[in-house]
Amino acid sequence: MNVSKKVLVIIYVIFALLISVVIFASQSILDSSFSDLEAREAIDNMENAKNVIDSQILELDEANVAFSSRAEVRAFMQSSYPGNISETLPDDIFSLGGYDLIFFVNASGDVLYSYFLDSERLIGGLAPPELQSKINDGSLLCPASTDNVSGLLMLENGPVIISCRPISGSSGDEEILGTLIIGRDLDVGFVESVQKITGNPLMLYRLDSVPANFQEAFFESDGQTCMNTIIDGKVVGYFVLNDITGEPGVMVRADMDRSIYAEGQKSLRYIVLFLLFAGLLVGGGCKLLMDREFVSRIVEIDGFVDKVGKERDYAERLSVEGDDELSRLACGINGMLESLSAASEDLEVQEHEKKVILNSLSELLVFMDPECRVVWANKASLDYLGMKLKDLVGQKFEKVCLLCESGRSGSPVWLALNSGKEEVGEISTPDGKVWMVRANPIKDEEGRLTGVLQTGLDITAHKLSEERLLSAKLEAEDSSRAKSEFLANMSHELRTPLNSIIGFSDILLERVFGELNERQLKYINNISRSGRNLLELINDILDLSKVEAGKMELHYSEFSLAAVFEDVRTVLNPFALSRSLDMTFTIEPGFSNLEADRNRLIQILYNLVSNAIKFTPDGGKVSVYGKKTGDYALISVTDTGIGISGEDQEKLFQPFTQIDASASRQYCGTGLGLALVKKIVELHRGVIRVESEFHKGSAFTFSIPLKKPGEIRKAGNPELEEVLLEFEMNKKAALSVKKSVETSGHAVKPPEIIFPESGDGGELVLVVDDDNNSNELLSLVLGDAGYSVAPVYLGRDVLPVAKKLKPDVITLDVFLPDTNGWLVLKQLKNDPETARIPVLIISMADKNELGIALGALYSFTKPIKKVELLTSLEEIRQKFKFETLKVLIVDDDENAVELLNSMIEPEGFEVLKAYGGREGLDRLFSDRPDILILDLMMSDVNGFDVISHLRADPGTRDIPLIVCTAGEFDEKNIEELNNEMQDHLLSIMKKGTFGRKELINRIKQLTMLKRHKDEKDSDC
Repeated sequence: MNVSKKVLVIIYVIFALLISVVIFASQSILDSSFSDLEAREAIDNMENAKNVIDSQILELDEANVAFSSRAEVRAFMQSSYPGNISETLPDDIFSLGGYDLIFFVNASGDVLYSYFLDSERLIGGLAPPELQSKINDGSLLCPASTDNVSGLLMLENGPVIISCRPISGSSGDEEILGTLIIGRDLDVGFVESVQKITGNPLMLYRLDSVPANFQEAFFESDGQTCMNTIIDGKVVGYFVLNDITGEPGVMVRADMDRSIYAEGQKSLRYIVLFLLFAGLLVGGGCKLLMDREFVSRIVEIDGFVDKVGKERDYAERLSVEGDDELSRLACGINGMLESLSAASEDLEVQEHEKKVILNSLSELLVFMDPECRVVWANKASLDYLGMKLKDLVGQKFEKVCLLCESGRSGSPVWLALNSGKEEVGEISTPDGKVWMVRANPIKDEEGRLTGVLQTGLDITAHKLSEERLLSAKLEAEDSSRAKSEFLANMSHELRTPLNSIIGFSDILLERVFGELNERQLKYINNISRSGRNLLELINDILDLSKVEAGKMELHYSEFSLAAVFEDVRTVLNPFALSRSLDMTFTIEPGFSNLEADRNRLIQILYNLVSNAIKFTPDGGKVSVYGKKTGDYALISVTDTGIGISGEDQEKLFQPFTQIDASASRQYCGTGLGLALVKKIVELHRGVIRVESEFHKGSAFTFSIPLKKPGEIRKAGNPELEEVLLEFEMNKKAALSVKKSVETSGHAVKPPEIIFPESGDGGELVLVVDDDNNSNELLSLVLGDAGYSVAPVYLGRDVLPVAKKLKPDVITLDVFLPDTNGWLVLKQLKNDPETARIPVLIISMADKNELGIALGALYSFTKPIKKVELLTSLEEIRQKFKFETLKVLIVDDDENAVELLNSMIEPEGFEVLKAYGGREGLDRLFSDRPDILILDLMMSDVNGFDVISHLRADPGTRDIPLIVCTAGEFDEKNIEELNNEMQDHLLSIMKKGTFGRKELINRIKQLTMLKRHKDEKDSDC
């Protein structure tokens, strides 16, 4: 359909809609306006009819007033023979009024005279019963001169209107002789008289004879008036006349013709016909006008555009007459043609430049259509194939075989066609070269595939360099591993004799075996002090190497800064007093706790304060000050010592560096302390700076965050991963060493028990250490404290000896010559006969959390202090007694819950059960258990989410946790458990690898550790 026809259709559609709207609006106006007019006229008609009837009643009442006041009527009422009315009243006194009933009633209520136009209505000369009853009950009597009764009265033969007036004795006399009652029937004559007055038909109905449709319309209204349109097109109104008692008497119907509505309909038809005719004329005129002014010009423009599109002749120009939007559109089309002509020329230039650029690339470029037919290739591809472009275009890609594999499945081109995404691969060619092939799918604006672009880059040299780099990386890793092994071996080999030197020196200083003379005491002191200095140097070297290797870990906890200051003051105060130094520790008010590695913070302060004391002349001053600045703790150490020059400050934090040679001779030291301090501060995500002036003192200030950062700077934790892998093993693998011992036929001879010198056999301690000196040292310390000791030197002997001797406590060194000490600990905790024996780890390894996770009660690093060892043993002796514990088991496997319950309930524990993570959280916060046993892999809420909620609530964060799961651990799980292990009491048990006794012992161990932790926190 062309534009001209569309315009015609649109015009007539618009006029049709307009006419429809006019018709609808006119009909609505007619319905509403004429209907309202009819309703008002009908109501007026009903009111008019009602007023006429009321005027008839009023006229009757006025006639009664006139009759009752006449002298003849009074004379009749006072005569001796009232029954003979003709003797007193004229014969035509009432007949002239046209009344249908007349009654004279005396004051006593007796009817003196009665008259009915229809004499048959008198029964035995008496009034009808309905009228007589009204007279008898006084309803129609007027005992006072002001009384009157008028209105409608319902009789059996039909309704009547009556008027009752009193008859007085004489003018001005208050005596009432009786009542005059006159009335008229509401018969056909009465209705016709009303019709003459109103001009509309009128009908009367008794209420019991009203037609059904009238009754329905009447009772749907307010019960007084209503309107209804009946079938014959008349508007009918109804109203009710009440009788003299106020009750409904008769219904009056008034009819009215609908002539007004009919005239309105007729007028509407004329209007519609006129609008149709006018619409046709106007539509035709508009069509001719639009064809002349617009459509013909649009058709001309359309023809021109179609011609240019087909011929691609951008030199053609369009000419349209007039000065309006269409003429301006023609000018715009001409401008676009000029732009297209210029753009076409530019595009040809760009296409040429693009081909020149692509041909200059050394990469192989090939563009193919979706069927993998070659569309274009650059010069490098043509040279590689030895073909010309015209010969290559249109050939199948797999036939040309340009950097493609024999099978379609591995080719990047086919992968890109299937996936719709960029695909990259490496392909080796027979000439020994390696190519990186990249295939990019090309799509149009609607996302449809239009082709594939393949690029090939020769990466042979890059691959060779990569192999060399990988080889160098492996060599560096081997060197780093060798360094780590060397440091570990050096640590063990140096600390082991130092442990003996320091330990035996302390025993001699405590005069366990007798008194020492002054020179012996001096020499022993020198030995002990030198040993501790050497141990401190070894520790600093190891710490520095850990930091540089990224293996030092921070163990965060919340503690009081005042307690840390007090620990440092206690250690260094004797040194300061010997130099007569004034040493003060001050904390800003309001600054109490922070979260950091407590031991490392003490190490930082010990280094800084000891340096301040060392480099401050006698009588000087050392001040330590702590305050809170935003989210950081700011701690400064200030002294009045020798100071540091600006040149020396630049190399102050370098390892093994002191200020100058003279200082090195005057003040002892290795130059490791400050370098290690800087590393530990930075590991806390803090900074340290120094302000100093030569010969005037120095001020070292460092800041660390008040709260534990979201991600802690630390190295990976291979120890934890090893633990998890060990727990992944089944019980047979876990007890491999035990079985190898039993099957090898190796007979284990119980060690000789060393009793204390007091002779009383105290608790038996099994001391496991391969170093004879260390073993002997521990035996001396324990024997002096009243313990019996059984020494063991090999890891394979620990389990059999423990099962035979049943020691009260086991001390374990994890560096054993024949096996891994961690595996020995695992065996002890998995064997029902030894699982309940408390284990103390005393070793060179600084892996306390690892030992506790495997079930050890305490873990110490050699050389252990005597006080720490004996205190731990005393705590085990006194506190390894438990009250009734409340244990919550959370697992979505009901069988697993019941199994764990059967294991621990007989021990007297109160067991709470939760069959899913969500229920477990509810019971955790409502019942507050002492121990939580948790499965990690649950369907609704997993175990890691439960742990997160557990640790987020202050009331539950310290509840010990036993992870009991059958799931496999990925790297994310290991990281989460690693963080949990560092901050809280956690033990990991693999489902199916432990029995009842192992579980009970693990619960008791964690409970005792919890108590120990609570007491330690309260001391802080």
